[in-house]
Amino acid sequence: MIKLLITTFLLIVINCSVVFAESNWEWIESNDDYGKFIDSNSIEIHREPISNRLDYIEVWAKVVYSYEGAVNECESYDLDFSPNDLAYSLMKLKLKPEYSEVTRERIIFYDKNNKALYTNNNNANTFEVYYYSFYAPYLYYTVDKITDNHEYQRYKSDDRYKYFVSTELNEKENYFEYLDTMTMRNHNDYYSGYFWQVFQDKNTKERVAVWLSELKFDKNKKTIESQRIYLRNGENEYWRYDIPFELRQKEKEECIPDSFGEQLRDNVVAYFDSNFSWANRYNEGVYAGKF
Repeated sequence: MIKLLITTFLLIVINCSVVFAESNWEWIESNDDYGKFIDSNSIEIHREPISNRLDYIEVWAKVVYSYEGAVNECESYDLDFSPNDLAYSLMKLKLKPEYSEVTRERIIFYDKNNKALYTNNNNANTFEVYYYSFYAPYLYYTVDKITDNHEYQRYKSDDRYKYFVSTELNEKENYFEYLDTMTMRNHNDYYSGYFWQVFQDKNTKERVAVWLSELKFDKNKKTIESQRIYLRNGENEYWRYDIPFELRQKEKEECIPDSFGEQLRDNVVAYFDSNFSWANRYNEGVYAGKF
């Protein structure tokens, strides 16, 4: 199926070589439903006017569909044409690497003859890629085109998730903490990252629940602060809860000596310290206007 998607894409490129003569479509990855590509010639870097820090990146992306992928896309967008007619789509993406965000500014659906079936220019959607993963390859692959961070490689690596601690939650459940290392950030006085919190049935070893929480760890004080929490409703669906600013102090816990929280905080800070260059990558190099 993956070979079929790539072959389909090559045929599309040949057929529309006049229209996209100045494009340079690079394959990122494929599965049974989708083939994902970016036009590396379309990458535009936008910087903040005073600090010269990287603000966002714009790029054109392509999705090539198998029949099953076309069915999913037609259902997702409530499109009124047959999946048999849908060959590929083009998207204008706005990427904010520091915040792990992708905004889909435009999307255009085409048939195999490069005829536009539907265009959406007025309904921009922003996705946080650490829990909505469809757009993550576009973000990390594009970042690697302008830096030497190897973000896409880490994103696909088995080492992406770092296990920290586990505990016996109660007589029925165990509890595990994993850091998504793609979200590691260094700030002046604290480190932050998104943690998968997995609840496991002791007997069956099956997952009972999965939370995704943004946590902040003070570098000098033994505290842990929660910023937002995602509760999993289904296999790929999350309900987001942003903790109101006035309530965050209540969520900022001082770690009790020899507690689970202190063990987690100390292990996390030590890991960030030993991987400082990765956690600090958005304050250096091309991001900070240093070439």
